[in-house]
Amino acid sequence: LLEYRETSKILTGFLPTYREECYQGKMYSTFNFDGTRTGRVNSVRPNHHQTPKKLKPLFRAAPGKKLATYDLGAIEPVILAYFSQDKALCDLIFNGQSFHSLNAITMFPTFMDAGITEPEVKDAYPVLRFIAKTVGLAFLYGAGWRRIKAETMAQGIIVSEKQCKDIVYNLRDQYAGVWSFKQDLDMELEKGAVLFNLFGRPFQIDDPDDVYMKGLNR
Repeated sequence: LLEYRETSKILTGFLPTYREECYQGKMYSTFNFDGTRTGRVNSVRPNHHQTPKKLKPLFRAAPGKKLATYDLGAIEPVILAYFSQDKALCDLIFNGQSFHSLNAITMFPTFMDAGITEPEVKDAYPVLRFIAKTVGLAFLYGAGWRRIKAETMAQGIIVSEKQCKDIVYNLRDQYAGVWSFKQDLDMELEKGAVLFNLFGRPFQIDDPDDVYMKGLNR
């Protein structure tokens, strides 16, 4: 079912648009700096921000040219650390450690060998690290135990409801400063406060129901 959903999305959501927007073998995407409710940049006609990995080989550099990509690796934890001043998050960034590997150790201690270190996780437990990378930030944004249940099942790992809840609690305890910052932020936004992002851009969330999942993200 998961494979069908992924393939269906590619066939109905991406390829038809690519065909329509392709002109003499090229596509010109439009990037909007105010195109999302969270303040993130998005792209349309076509959406190149979410090009599926399976379709990336379609894009090639013209003769004599090179195709370059640029990615701010793990930038969200850095911004979270700046705003929340969470000690654990700041320490791992300053020490050059992997946010995702450390999260995997915090989330799945019973699935790993005792004494496993952060640099060893990527090679020793790639599936667990992939899950931690997929959902680690989601928990800090407010996702619950059902999210970890879905992600582990998708990778063929059976985890009980209690284990899923413990994973969420452990991760929030690990970054207590971030969780506290989020709660204070949510409280202010629920009151209709106007706040500012890292670049001084003001924002306000009109619908209180949007605050819980979108406040910290914005």
